[in-house]
Amino acid sequence: MSVQKKTALGLLSLSLVVALNCTARAEQAVTRVSAGLGRVDGYVMGMGGANFRYDVGEGLISQYDISGGGLNNYGFLKGTAHVGFRKLGVGYFGFFGSASYINRENGSIGHAGAEAQLNYGPVTVDSKIGFNIIERSGSIMGGADISYYFNPDLRVYGGYHYVREQNLYAAGIEFRPSQFNGSNVTFFADARAATDDIRNITVIGGAKITFDAYRSLLDENRNRFLSSDYLLDQLTVK
Repeated sequence: MSVQKKTALGLLSLSLVVALNCTARAEQAVTRVSAGLGRVDGYVMGMGGANFRYDVGEGLISQYDISGGGLNNYGFLKGTAHVGFRKLGVGYFGFFGSASYINRENGSIGHAGAEAQLNYGPVTVDSKIGFNIIERSGSIMGGADISYYFNPDLRVYGGYHYVREQNLYAAGIEFRPSQFNGSNVTFFADARAATDDIRNITVIGGAKITFDAYRSLLDENRNRFLSSDYLLDQLTVK
């Protein structure tokens, strides 16, 4: 079986798991959807995604992410599964596995490893360490992001990521306007740049909507969803 078929089969299996789990435990599930427009691999295209999260047990959570985008003959699809333990307001530790397919040469990418989040005052540190599991199997990937909340609804972050034996800078901002209180609408912008060629940059901006009781952006990012994602890194590296 080709790498592309294996990747597609893995993504299909993940999608079925998401659907079955969220249907079986709908009363515990929380969903967030996003849409945006960005410059990806030299193309301007639309992107969309969804996060499904529910409590498995006392302190134990799981989350499933699906995202994709495309334009004409170029496109991508990514699925990620997370499971781990969270202490409200303090942090998180768990494990993740992801599979992506980008319609280009060497476009099948898989990661598996451990991830953690630590919160202190207005600062949050997110980190990952793992391995490539599809192409370039066994090579290390990972990174860390430091977020600062100027207020509970305004977050900026910066970080360093290492994907496919390449170094990348990461930066972004999230903002939940007071005019949208009660609707859980967040506007965001994210960027990734290769350290060896700052012109090789991927950017996206858009909006997220969370289907849940209203909470601040800080509360949502620390106690609801895992927001650290390496899709833009995968789109930036070759």
